Amino acid sequence: MWTAQRAQGGVMRVQLTAVGLVTVMAAGGLTACGSSSSGDTSGGGNRTLTLGTTTVVSQWDPYQNDWGPFLQPQQAAYDSLVHRNPDGSFAPGLATKWRYADPSTFDMTIRHGVTFSDGTKLDAAAVKANLDHGTSVQGPRTDEIAAISKVTVTAPDQVRIKLSRPDPSLPLVFSAVLGQMASPKALKDPALLKKKPVGAGPYTLDTAATTPGDKYTFVKNPKYWDAKSVKFDKLVFPIIQDSTASLNALRSGQIDGAIGTLDDVPAAKAAGLAVSSSLSYFTALNINDRSGRQVKALGDVRVRRALNYAVDREALQATAGEGQPTTQIFPPGQPGYVKALDKAYPYSPAKAKKLLAQAGYPNGIDLTVTNTAVLFFDRYGQALAQQLKKSGIRIKIHNVSLPQYQAMRLSDKNPLYAWFYNWIGTPIDANRLLRKNGQYNPYRVDNPKLDKLIDKAAAETGARQRATYEEISKEVVDQALFVVTNIGKTYYFYNPKKVKEMNYVPLESLPFVRGLEPAS
Repeated sequence: MWTAQRAQGGVMRVQLTAVGLVTVMAAGGLTACGSSSSGDTSGGGNRTLTLGTTTVVSQWDPYQNDWGPFLQPQQAAYDSLVHRNPDGSFAPGLATKWRYADPSTFDMTIRHGVTFSDGTKLDAAAVKANLDHGTSVQGPRTDEIAAISKVTVTAPDQVRIKLSRPDPSLPLVFSAVLGQMASPKALKDPALLKKKPVGAGPYTLDTAATTPGDKYTFVKNPKYWDAKSVKFDKLVFPIIQDSTASLNALRSGQIDGAIGTLDDVPAAKAAGLAVSSSLSYFTALNINDRSGRQVKALGDVRVRRALNYAVDREALQATAGEGQPTTQIFPPGQPGYVKALDKAYPYSPAKAKKLLAQAGYPNGIDLTVTNTAVLFFDRYGQALAQQLKKSGIRIKIHNVSLPQYQAMRLSDKNPLYAWFYNWIGTPIDANRLLRKNGQYNPYRVDNPKLDKLIDKAAAETGARQRATYEEISKEVVDQALFVVTNIGKTYYFYNPKKVKEMNYVPLESLPFVRGLEPAS
């Protein structure tokens, strides 16, 4: 039986997972960020919060961006249809109510009295314009709204969404980047959105104090519908080169918060910084070409299973940080996770060699793995290569710049790469990773069995749905579609004298900026 989901002024618990985002931590440079940049947060003065960010924002169209490293600047500029609380529950945002009228129909009531930063009114027509735009472009996450077949304005504040197939994840989707509403006028002007965001968020971009590629400065939006929740007058996001530069900037007071690494946790705590963490991603050797179109060996399930037996997940955990070894794409506590599957491929070079010989490779195989030398990516890739060598799998690491890596990981010219995937939610992850047209299936490998199971799960609820997702997980592991090795944590360091708790929403890649408060 289908259970409609509603939100009417209160909160709604996330039932199928909290949202994360495919995150690749990027590199830039920390310059022109003087020691006074953090500003004064004492009694009523100009309250400025400076948070290091890792990625240059190339444009501000929400439908053309992945959230991950862009999360905090985008959340400053744009508000989303649905909000999510620190406990993972849903709450009204630009939409005050929502419900599934049936498995293929989703209705929303849009908040009154909201305007975008260019003065354009937010109403049902504006939401339709955003969703129509999102379904017409190819962006990093637009596959999450691929089931939307038609958007209709049924009243000035009412939107009806028809789906080509049941999709229970829309509240989750609309609480992230694809729920961030941009001015319809700006959506018609791509050149404008390359320069600045035009949203209805808690802050607006101060272009005079912003240097694209170096630093982004936002000032409080006095017209924001929930202005009382905006506690800082200014948010500044300098781009930071690497984890060492980030930690040094935190120590010196140049910035108040930034993403950190496990290696730097002791030094951060010794410097008086607070540390938040989130179990938010899995590490893997991703087999893009699992049909064997470009690399014939990868199309043989025996070779893919050999790759899985050839990795020592316990040893690799040291490169992934705190967490646990795993073989599966769904995390503990979420639909689809099956504890017993984590023992499906115990480390066995002998078994790996036997499978390779059965597949016609008695002398082993040579493979090239794309990677990037940012943060712990390089360390993970080198550790993988050393382990695989013991099973006759000779790996050549092809390190590229982070922008190249981000493009290549979703290319049908990149058969194999080291991977860090931030979970979003079981229904979304299944679509993105496993469907023929999923974002993370660039070789368009077809598995009709998985498609049927994903569709079946989308039309179910409760225990039946969970059981179907477990069937999906078993099929993925049995066919060795990925070489998932570990679950890892993301770390965030911040100055507790400047800002109150900066905690993660479950499975997120960065703490939200919405709702942040000064420490004093």
